[in-house]
Amino acid sequence: MASDSSPANIHGGPSSPDDWATSPISNTVSSPGDPRRPKRGRRSSYATPSPLPSDSRFATPDATPTPSGSNSRRHGRGRRPAGTPTAAATPSSTDDAPLSSEAGDGDDDEAPPMYVWGTNISVQDVNAAILRFLRHFRENPQQIEGKYMRIINHVIEVEGDLLDVDAHDVFDYDNDLYAKMVRYPLEVLAIFDIVLMDMVSRINPLFEKHIQARIFNLKSSTSMRNLNPSDVEKMVSLKGMIIRCSSIIPEIREAVFRCLVCGYYSDPIVVDRGRIDEPTICGKQECQSKNSMTLVHNRCRFADKQVVRVQEMPDEIPEGEHRTP
Repeated sequence: MASDSSPANIHGGPSSPDDWATSPISNTVSSPGDPRRPKRGRRSSYATPSPLPSDSRFATPDATPTPSGSNSRRHGRGRRPAGTPTAAATPSSTDDAPLSSEAGDGDDDEAPPMYVWGTNISVQDVNAAILRFLRHFRENPQQIEGKYMRIINHVIEVEGDLLDVDAHDVFDYDNDLYAKMVRYPLEVLAIFDIVLMDMVSRINPLFEKHIQARIFNLKSSTSMRNLNPSDVEKMVSLKGMIIRCSSIIPEIREAVFRCLVCGYYSDPIVVDRGRIDEPTICGKQECQSKNSMTLVHNRCRFADKQVVRVQEMPDEIPEGEHRTP
């Protein structure tokens, strides 16, 4: 048992006392100058030539603190050979990553990148491009304040809920953003509204209305006769004649549910492409009743909707053909 706990076994040296006395590394393992170090016992077998650096716990997974306790750290250090370098400061896995306060800039805690479904378009990049456009677009370079910053401030003053955005301005400032907006309007316009509301909340935190961006004046327009299946889910501009309009219809945008058992109100749920993700379980920890949530109409947020029927222009109809409704 003495040979198992001796420093010679840990560092790969001889196990007998005679061999240990003649070993050339005998003076590097012992530390007689430290009065606090015990002379007998199992802990003395873990003495090292010099103190380990403070960042040695990022060198290997064995040296990283784990929930199992301090024994894993102690045995991890004891298994390290005397000649093994401990200068590796780069974590080998996510379990070995330092905390944000130790990393300095906190880059490891940033949210993972998100992309538009089925594409490599980064949501963060689109968000930043829209923010730059709204802040810095100017019709005249000599203007101090941006065009849309003035419009946003005016909408807040009159308590409006719409922001008209000229598509030509988007194209002139950032043609890549314009292409993404035309190709993926549902996703990009949703990001547009999020960025817009964030700017409004910073300008006036007490403003309660939801401002929506409304795009007009695209670079190109087409006739109804030239529409193709490839235009589905894209933003298109049509030339036509309005022949019928419906009355203004309220369309739900955010839904709020209430539990019939305990009366708990859910957080507003954003309607995604006409679909409401209805909760099936009460969100209150003490209740958690199943299938007890009901829609509360007077707490939901609605937007005006109008159905318009368009017909081809008379001068665009070829001779002998009927109009395309």
